[in-house]
Amino acid sequence: MGYKNYIEKTFDSYKCKSKTDEYRTIPMYDGDNLVGFLKPVTYLYKTCRPKYINLIYQWRQENPIGFANRFEGSIEKTEDWINNILLPRKDRILFFVHNLDNTPIGHLGLSSFDYVAKSCEIDNVVRGKKEFKGLMSLATKTLIDWGKRFLGVQNIYLKVLSDNPHAIKFYERLDFRIRSYIPLFKIEHDGMIEWIPLKEAGERKPDKHFIVMKLCQ
Repeated sequence: MGYKNYIEKTFDSYKCKSKTDEYRTIPMYDGDNLVGFLKPVTYLYKTCRPKYINLIYQWRQENPIGFANRFEGSIEKTEDWINNILLPRKDRILFFVHNLDNTPIGHLGLSSFDYVAKSCEIDNVVRGKKEFKGLMSLATKTLIDWGKRFLGVQNIYLKVLSDNPHAIKFYERLDFRIRSYIPLFKIEHDGMIEWIPLKEAGERKPDKHFIVMKLCQ
């Protein structure tokens, strides 16, 4: 089985795409102590985890600084994003972070695989409940470890907006280091604000940057 096929089959299985797929979670440990679980968003979410729709919508509205586009969201748009963008994409998976009381406190995932280089990106990191300090760090470390051991990922990257210093420091504490900058330009249309790269920006000064960070472990 080629690496691309392995990743896609693994993600489909964790997403319970087939009726024969078992629901699986990833345990999170702090040393020897179990502190929670990473639980994937699956094709069964509307039956098993319907509150995920509301939480993704709510947390995105509360944390707009973490995203390169801003728009007036809705429950319907969020459900459409899950059904038509998140779940069908073969190289992307999203996990909710649950503590031992089964309370969802945030989410994060993997995406943008380079199958030749065996690399990917940490994606969609949002801490929804601020009172559970330290769990998002453990969740990120758990996801990194799972990616390396179970998926065979050799290099892990992420992109963070340059005007989000809190997130930059968070990733630096997890041993990510700045590798490059991608200039972004503000575009407004149809009630949406986006910061996107432009191939022909001329002498226009970037409005902000994506900072590309690489895990150095």
